[in-house]
Amino acid sequence: MSEPTTTKALLVGIEKYEAGENWNLNGPAHDVIRMAKWLISKKVPPENLTIFLSPLDNDNNRETIEQARELTGSEPAPATKSNIREELSRLQNKSHSLFLFYWGGHGWVTLEGKRRLFYADTQEGDERNLDFNDFLVTARSDYYRAMRQQLFIVDTCANYMPHIKNPPRDELGKKEPMFSPEQFVLFAGKLGDRAKNLDSEQTGLYTRELLTELYSLFFNETWPPNMEAISARLQRKFIDLRAQGLTEQTPTYLWSRDWSGNERNFGQMPVAPALEITTPPFTVKMPKRLSVQELSQLLNLLSEIDALKNRQRRDVIVNQLRPEISNSISRADDTITDILNIFNTSRNYSGGLKELLDFTEVFARNSIQFQALIQTITHILPEECQSITHILPEESQ
Repeated sequence: MSEPTTTKALLVGIEKYEAGENWNLNGPAHDVIRMAKWLISKKVPPENLTIFLSPLDNDNNRETIEQARELTGSEPAPATKSNIREELSRLQNKSHSLFLFYWGGHGWVTLEGKRRLFYADTQEGDERNLDFNDFLVTARSDYYRAMRQQLFIVDTCANYMPHIKNPPRDELGKKEPMFSPEQFVLFAGKLGDRAKNLDSEQTGLYTRELLTELYSLFFNETWPPNMEAISARLQRKFIDLRAQGLTEQTPTYLWSRDWSGNERNFGQMPVAPALEITTPPFTVKMPKRLSVQELSQLLNLLSEIDALKNRQRRDVIVNQLRPEISNSISRADDTITDILNIFNTSRNYSGGLKELLDFTEVFARNSIQFQALIQTITHILPEECQSITHILPEESQ
């Protein structure tokens, strides 16, 4: 079982590239600092964080180097090929319950569908890059056998760059013998996508939303967090962002085994495979999008139930929900917002609404307010209510 105290993190943030100013990004170095602060807040020892930074040449961005030094007690090295390769080699045969790898910067996809991540010392005609597909395979070799849980987060573009004809391949070597780590990979976009960077906020859009999710977790969240649940919420968030015209990217994820040892059918990846992920690797039927009037009506009915008005009883109900639901709810101080967050989050999970209503019924079984809520929910959300007819008032069945 993984623990924060035995977690190792390698964090890469590249804003400035030797290839020229048109490669500049304003944000990845700051995102690495934010990620490091979150890890430390979760009790990951600062000395277990290795940071590589290549910030822009201005006071605000260079300040991230001092921030990294203060956080970890060591000097962050530039994010060059030699520095990062040396660290990946040093980590071989090291023992850590969880290995977390974060990369923010530029990336691209070859015509064969292979993801590549540019090092800071890439140049026109010498596009130095980490073959990420190859790295995933190497991370499942005997070199990293003592890191049985692995989490990779890649906030880079995944668009095609056909003008790069013969990019060098930075392969990491040994692939055999293989073992089966619990390996989870998060991508800011599917193949062909450009990941949005928010210069004004000095952050990548995907990392901003991911950190919002991570910081909303309860203090007693399991370690590592339930990344599938987080990924599902991020996909839902990006559906809304795309609908608003704020981005075009579609975050995706994959795993070879989840944190519980369950295998997802991606097969044993051969050396340097093509990650042909063009749609999210799982199918989620999203809950019906409620109109303002429908949501307002349901919220008014929910807030009329005594069991939900009372904070202590609300806490009891939430604590009875499945951990992936209860730990995903962003609790609020005011009653209305708290009830809204509980309701919306429960609906994001299969059977979640039924669970919420079942446990609420324990406190409000015979109340007129609860029966009115059930009748209204059944009318507005008939598909989600097919399994809760046992708590409908008799005349409504």
